[in-house]
Amino acid sequence: MAAPEGVSTGTRGAMGAPRRQHERNADMKRTAWFVATVAGAMAASAAWAGFKSTEVVYVSTTPRSQFAWGSLGSARSSSDSVQYIGCRAWSGWSGSHAYCFARDASGRAVSCFLVTESQYRLFPSLNGDSELFFSVGPEGECSDFEVTNASDFEPKQ
Repeated sequence: MAAPEGVSTGTRGAMGAPRRQHERNADMKRTAWFVATVAGAMAASAAWAGFKSTEVVYVSTTPRSQFAWGSLGSARSSSDSVQYIGCRAWSGWSGSHAYCFARDASGRAVSCFLVTESQYRLFPSLNGDSELFFSVGPEGECSDFEVTNASDFEPKQ
């Protein structure tokens, strides 16, 4: 006996009932979509593996917005001999002190003193591969202080 039109022979669905051709086509489309999605996700993650960024020093010296950011490694590896960014800490008879400083390639420079306990706690995470951001408050204090350590920053050389 011949199979009814639209019913596949030899392929059985749930409960042993013959599966229709359109059901098989839908399964193939879902499988193709799944494979394409997984392949796309793998390709996207492979594209980011090894992502690198160069964060040259940027300084703003406008009266209302003085700040700096940049990567210590990128500043060290820059082709110019002008830009730098970093922080310094010391302890003496008057207590512990720390300040941050930066100059960009055009010669604009800013600096500020760390003043809060939370800034001092964050300070040890700064290293030669870090990105640093700080903003200068009205009294020369660091009103914001941010250290970022990530794999995409250029290491200090």
